[in-house]
Amino acid sequence: MSLKRIRQHLISAMTGVKQRISRYLVSPIGKALNSIGQRLSSPIVKRVQPIYQRCVQPITRTLERLHRHLEPLLRRGLQGLQNYLSPPVIEGSYEKTRIAVLVNTVLVVLVANAAVLMVLAPFIFPKPAYFILLFLIIAIMRHSAVFIMRRGYVLIASFILATVLWLGATFLVYISDGLNGPHILTYITVVLIAGLLVGGRIGIIFAILSMALSLGISYLNVHRLLPSTPLGVQTPLSIWFILAANLVVVAIFQYQALESLNRALKRANRLAQEATEANDYKSKLLARVSHELRSPLGAILGITEMLHYGALGETSPEQHDATQRVLNNTRYLQRLVADLLDQSRMEAGQITVEESEFSPAKIVQQVHSLLLSKAQEKKLTLEFDIDSNLPSTLIGDPDRTEQILFNLASNAIKFTEKGGIVIKAYLPNQDKSEWALQVTDTGIGIPPEDQKRIFEAFWQVDDSPARKYGGVGLGLAIVQQLVHLMKGHITLKSEVDHGSTFTVFLPLSEKP
Repeated sequence: MSLKRIRQHLISAMTGVKQRISRYLVSPIGKALNSIGQRLSSPIVKRVQPIYQRCVQPITRTLERLHRHLEPLLRRGLQGLQNYLSPPVIEGSYEKTRIAVLVNTVLVVLVANAAVLMVLAPFIFPKPAYFILLFLIIAIMRHSAVFIMRRGYVLIASFILATVLWLGATFLVYISDGLNGPHILTYITVVLIAGLLVGGRIGIIFAILSMALSLGISYLNVHRLLPSTPLGVQTPLSIWFILAANLVVVAIFQYQALESLNRALKRANRLAQEATEANDYKSKLLARVSHELRSPLGAILGITEMLHYGALGETSPEQHDATQRVLNNTRYLQRLVADLLDQSRMEAGQITVEESEFSPAKIVQQVHSLLLSKAQEKKLTLEFDIDSNLPSTLIGDPDRTEQILFNLASNAIKFTEKGGIVIKAYLPNQDKSEWALQVTDTGIGIPPEDQKRIFEAFWQVDDSPARKYGGVGLGLAIVQQLVHLMKGHITLKSEVDHGSTFTVFLPLSEKP
């Protein structure tokens, strides 16, 4: 039951007491006297009724004033208790907040247990002063842990809690003259708390330390090598109270931990479902937009080509330059729309790989021919090299293979300012189990920290609004997905300011 509901129940109970006094004491007696006064107009009744009113009405007013004064005090007290018991909330970190709630639960239960033991210690334990010290230590530890957690150091606070509990359990073994059932449960409780709050490895470490140290203390106690224990001989009742305190901690902690994990699992499932729905919506939107853009772009490209090449009449040099710019930008938009459409189809699982005969040398030559003018515009060299041992005919998907090579070579030209690009097709090993396409450039290179993400969709090394190079970051993502569809793999070697080398390895399948 939450503190808010407890407060509501207390206020409701006080209001109910006042109403019952009014209903069962004031009203019946008043009605009876009024009835008697109406029936018997004797001087006695007339004298009793004012006396009653003078006696009962002050009591009623006193109760009302008491209610008015106690209600805000009760509200402030419960609010203060709620603030004291509330766990810290770590902004921006659900997992840290979840662990902080568990740590706070353990600390609150420990404070409550210590308070009960402190009150009952004089009647149960031979030396009750130690339990007063225990309560003070746990109260100070709770304030310190909350102070640390509010600053975001939740794991540190959890480790300190587990360490203090372990030291307390070890000290309890010492002062109790060796191990017994409740002490064993105390160690199990500490290992459970450490494992769930800090990590499984930390729990294992605490378990090993507990076994070693408790065994050592028991051995020393048996051989009378330690000084006499300050707590003295324990009674069965004191042992039962230690056992009960451990069981309370374990029961509440496991309940809170399971509830916390269930809430985290439900939250993760909800976020995963939302992410899946958002991704499906994005894929459908990309497919729809790309499909709708292809037709008008095709019309613009066709009409512009007719203007540019004089099919609709002669054009001036200025008009010729203008149509050339329109052609370049329209072709760029066409490639962008095609990439968006391919990405949406891949995410939807609609891309398939065909099997047919093709010439790898012809694919390399076609890509070289398509991109040569683009490289020459930037004053770059574009060369190709075909291994003589590479079979002239292979089995695979020629269109997707050409798309892979075109994207890699086009990217190399875009990110190279001087030098050149080399396209190579070769056999990487002697067993002829696979063949390779390689694109090497002398461009800007890729930093090591960005090489792991370079194949992610819509990700670029420089994604600032003022970036020098255009694009939306789909070329390499499409390349990697196509390579995987063709049961191959791709590697990258790059150094900043010294260029990059992309190598695609594909299964080699020849015509039987």
